[in-house]
Amino acid sequence: MMSGVAAGWVRKMLLSIMLYTFVLCASAQSTNEVNTSDLDNLYPLPKEYGSLSYEEQVRALQARLQRNPSVAEKYRLMREIAIQHYQNGEIKHILPICESNPPQSFDLHFRLLCIDVSDADYQDIIEVLLLLYNDALEKGNIEVAVQSLSYLAWKQSSNGDIDDAFQSYEQALLHAEHVSTPVLNDITLNLATLYIMYGDEKYKNRGIALNEEVIRRLRTFRKKESEPTEYVEEVLQNIYFNLGVAYTLHLFNFDKALKWFDLVDNEDPELIQSVLVFSSLAHAELGEIAQATEKLQRSFKVPESELFKTDYLKCYQQIIQIKLKLSKQIEHCLQLKESTPLEVKLDVYSRMVEADHMSLRDAGLSAFYELYTEVLRPKLQLKSIKSASNAELSRLQQESKLKGKLIEKERELKRAEQEKGASQTQLAFAISTILLLILMIIILQLRQKHKLAIQFEEMSLRDRLTSLYNRRYFEQNIERELKIAKRVNREHLNHSLGIYLFDIDHFKKINDNYGHEIGDRVLIEFSRRVNMSTRDTDILVRWGGEEFVLVSRFQGIHDFHLLADRILESINREEFDLGDNLTLNVSCTVGAMHYPFYTRATQDDTDWHQLIQLADAALYMGKSKQRNCWVCIDHISAAAEISEISSQDLEVSVKKNNVTISTSLKTN
Repeated sequence: MMSGVAAGWVRKMLLSIMLYTFVLCASAQSTNEVNTSDLDNLYPLPKEYGSLSYEEQVRALQARLQRNPSVAEKYRLMREIAIQHYQNGEIKHILPICESNPPQSFDLHFRLLCIDVSDADYQDIIEVLLLLYNDALEKGNIEVAVQSLSYLAWKQSSNGDIDDAFQSYEQALLHAEHVSTPVLNDITLNLATLYIMYGDEKYKNRGIALNEEVIRRLRTFRKKESEPTEYVEEVLQNIYFNLGVAYTLHLFNFDKALKWFDLVDNEDPELIQSVLVFSSLAHAELGEIAQATEKLQRSFKVPESELFKTDYLKCYQQIIQIKLKLSKQIEHCLQLKESTPLEVKLDVYSRMVEADHMSLRDAGLSAFYELYTEVLRPKLQLKSIKSASNAELSRLQQESKLKGKLIEKERELKRAEQEKGASQTQLAFAISTILLLILMIIILQLRQKHKLAIQFEEMSLRDRLTSLYNRRYFEQNIERELKIAKRVNREHLNHSLGIYLFDIDHFKKINDNYGHEIGDRVLIEFSRRVNMSTRDTDILVRWGGEEFVLVSRFQGIHDFHLLADRILESINREEFDLGDNLTLNVSCTVGAMHYPFYTRATQDDTDWHQLIQLADAALYMGKSKQRNCWVCIDHISAAAEISEISSQDLEVSVKKNNVTISTSLKTN
């Protein structure tokens, strides 16, 4: 049977073409073939939308759907609702949206989201992911192509197709130099997990080393940034937790496991209960009864995860109570449903076999035999043992040993009482091996959800045309910048912010004379030039239409003016080459606000809306005088009222000595 991305390419692509035809037909019926230009021509969502809570955003979007929107607007609104549900862990609400509002072929990110929540069977999911990978490559979107391969590999490993999973990860690594750091980190960590799950001692250690390498890379990045990103902290927390589980259930080094668990933030509601339960288990294995008991009791009091299914932790809590001789109750483990993870069942039954109570031991042996004959043996018989040499890992010898141990265990069930020691040793080995193979799959899924959440959050913060950040991103980050400026100035450090508002001069004439397509090309080239003039720490956003906002940190008023000059110079240095033998002279006008602009307590009450209004007043002054210039507000008198300054011509405030400005305006 063919397997892997390369070996099964012809068969899989034929099936993918059939599925692709079906998806396109369904999409055309429900959306009347919405295209990218339809979406680009829509008015942006109201600026107030970004400040709403998740529930308020969903209600606002649903209210707009009731107003009989256009086909394109309906598509956009339903897609945005799906993204909001995804980012907030409400997965059950997404599938009906994907079915009634199928993603268009060009909408690669939305297609990936709908695949992730799909309840289709394994083979159909594989075909759709391969199709998405191929489409993303054709459109030059390497990021989505690699994400598709990474998700494909995760699905393959979850289904036990380990050889295929390694080949998919290997294919993804061929594009590594073209993807973002988060995606590369994710592939590295997933490969490390497979090494730990399926490898011998050499590859287990290599998996640990890969995790530690990513930790060092992220910590170095965090030191360089004054404000660590949420992504870095979230990934570090998950790596700490995963390493703790690896040392507890795979490497059996419980001291190291506890050191990693101690690094996990004990305020993280999605991880804290899991950390407490597995830490308690590690303490119990070390014979540290007091610590194991204390963490076990705490695990009953903390809230359960809302994003991930962790019902199995109740069973582990009872397992630890049995090990600590606090109780023999195992009702949560005896009531495990068919959907319960296999590793939980195996661990429960093994501990029942090891119990001193005769009836528990017999029940454990019987349950394990039933699980083996109904689940494990058919699964082993259906799978061929392959070599993963291309991924530097061989599983052939280990799977052969595992199969031999399980067959031996079937015979030993008849003489369990007479050969208790040998039976328990071999059974524990088989259970531990399978437990190692499966438990980390759950952790892979957790990281996959985090990864996609990050990607869809990034998608919602970018302007589609220029790829600059949008107003929503600005509103999420400006308060942080203002707080930094306030703090360092209270410490008498020379640190300021420049709030620059600028737009393209006579942009309407460009659209009227040459058409909107040329206008879009001007916006793209304008954004590129300004972006080249800024630093990585600056916040550059498309504010709306031909208007842009830049927030930049600097030291000294000279740097404040210099950046305004640099923006003009980047636009004026040469004509815009717009293709089709068309070149245009393009200029812009800049209005800027220096922050902080005076020293008094009430300055802490100044919000970013007022700063934008002041920059807009400066921009208006430049527009009314001559255009292609900059006007910077350097200082505001302590006695002046900001609302009065922003509501009248800036020249009036200057004449009253309420405002001090600098400008590149030419004087007669």
